Amino acid sequence: GKKAELYGSDYCPECEKQQKLFGQELSTLNVINCGNNKENCPNIRSLPAWYINGSIYYGYKNLTELKEIAEC
Repeated sequence: GKKAELYGSDYCPECEKQQKLFGQELSTLNVINCGNNKENCPNIRSLPAWYINGSIYYGYKNLTELKEIAEC
């Protein structure tokens, strides 16, 4: 599959929701924990964020949206 990175944090309810969406499949993603104040992700404006095929997409995405993004 294509390489996708999910940027999140333990302090972000939307991030938790995003991870729950994947359930067991979460292990196939590269999940980056940005820390309490995004200290590990200085270039990310807001969480959650996706890095897919060289582009950053902000906000919660459902599976349909992610599929469209990944295949473009």
